[in-house]
Amino acid sequence: MNTSKLSLFALLLALLSCSAPEKGEDSAQSDSYTNPNPVIMAYYVPERDYQPEKIPVEKLTHIIYSFTKVIDGEMKFSNEEAAGPKLEALVNQKERNPDLKVMIACGGWGADGFSDMALTEESRAKFIKSASEFITKYKLDGMDMDWEYPGISGAGTMARPEDTANFTALMKGLREMLDKFDSPKVLTFASAGWKRYYDFVDMDEVMKYADYTNVMTYDQVSG
Repeated sequence: MNTSKLSLFALLLALLSCSAPEKGEDSAQSDSYTNPNPVIMAYYVPERDYQPEKIPVEKLTHIIYSFTKVIDGEMKFSNEEAAGPKLEALVNQKERNPDLKVMIACGGWGADGFSDMALTEESRAKFIKSASEFITKYKLDGMDMDWEYPGISGAGTMARPEDTANFTALMKGLREMLDKFDSPKVLTFASAGWKRYYDFVDMDEVMKYADYTNVMTYDQVSG
């Protein structure tokens, strides 16, 4: 995900979440496209120097700190000394909205290491363990996988045909890890908004483990 587009992405997510009818509504209710419990997610990019205290967290259900990276097969900050306090400040905003879910995103545009990390059961287990430790350390409510892209190289990242099955296995492992926490944890992933992406991701299987997918719908070209 290109960080220059995140504000637009967050707005699009909010609009889509607010307009989606809840499961189980009858046809009359669905026609109105009203949802009494909308999911409104935003991505927070600390490099913008926008202070967490200024974010209208009262209007959000989820906020996702962006980004950690895959480093030596584990989920880590590129610079934890700089990023850690900013994440802690974001978590502190739950004092203003106790229902807010604060999550961590891993990846982003040009972030590499995913294909290698997901390649084997052992390498996936190593990453999943590091993600569990990270979530525990920062007292987070879940995580967002931003692999750009399984099976398709984004900005020169490694891609393999095996990525399709390995991404599903990774999401399954992450779901199982998150379900071991005492409190419910959220698992999401950022998906592309163009058709070819879905040739390489088994959405039916992946969505068995994810709570939501955040579709990157900017830069769409009609025709």
